[in-house]
Amino acid sequence: MAEYYGTAVIPARVRNPKDKPNAGMAVNITTRWIVTALRNQKFFSITELNQAIKEKLNPYNHKQFQKKDGSRYSFFVSEEKPMLLPLPGQPYEIATWKTAPVGYNCHIQVEKNYYSCPSEYLKQQVDVRMTRNVVEVFYNNHRICSHVRLHG
Repeated sequence: MAEYYGTAVIPARVRNPKDKPNAGMAVNITTRWIVTALRNQKFFSITELNQAIKEKLNPYNHKQFQKKDGSRYSFFVSEEKPMLLPLPGQPYEIATWKTAPVGYNCHIQVEKNYYSCPSEYLKQQVDVRMTRNVVEVFYNNHRICSHVRLHG
C-alpha cells in the first residue's frame, strides 16, 4: 500500500523509540483539547460530531506555537504541503495472493471456484491475485489471464 501511494512506512526504532513520543504526545494533546471543548455537548449523529470536531480543529491548527514562530497550519503549508503527491486515480485495493496448479482441464481452483488458463501452462504452478472483483493469474510475474471473481 505504501508503494502504491508513493510513500514509506518507517517504524520507530527498536528498544529506543525516540521518534514515537513526539507524535504520540501531539495526538494526545490535540485529543484532550478537542474533547475538553466538546465534553458538555450532546450529539445525535456521527455527522454532527464530526462537524463539531472540525470546527474546533481549525482554530487549534491556527493557534500560534509558544516557543517558535508560526502555527501548525503555517508549518503544514510551508514545509509539508509542497512535498505531497497527488493521489492515484484509483483507490488502493486489497489483494490476496495464492498459488495454484493448472489442472489437466486447463483450470485452476481458487476458493471452490474454477478459472480457465491458457493450455500452454498445463501442470504449471501459477500465482493467483484476488481482489474483491477480479482474479488474475500470473506465471513468472507475467499476467496470463484475468477473470471476474466468482462468489459463492
